[in-house]
Amino acid sequence: RFGLTGKKFVALMPGAEFGPAKRWPSDHYAGLARDMMAKGLGVVLLGSKNDASVTGEIAALAPGVIDLAGKTRLEDAIDLIAAAKLAVSNDSG
Repeated sequence: RFGLTGKKFVALMPGAEFGPAKRWPSDHYAGLARDMMAKGLGVVLLGSKNDASVTGEIAALAPGVIDLAGKTRLEDAIDLIAAAKLAVSNDSG
């Protein structure tokens, strides 16, 4: 459904329910995304529609990432995280 079947990718979840104090900076996520893409891995950004501004910043700084924030059902996100080679997220609690 998301064009990732058979591809190696990492999942980044840059949102945090309680705001910027709990978030790693967008430019750090973008740097990680660029590093992963340079190693031949795809990069998927996941989150709710509330995270779209953060994922949009990252996507602008790291062209080539797949921004799925607000575009997946919970079941889809679970499947994508399970299929990812690596998952990186913030302390969201």
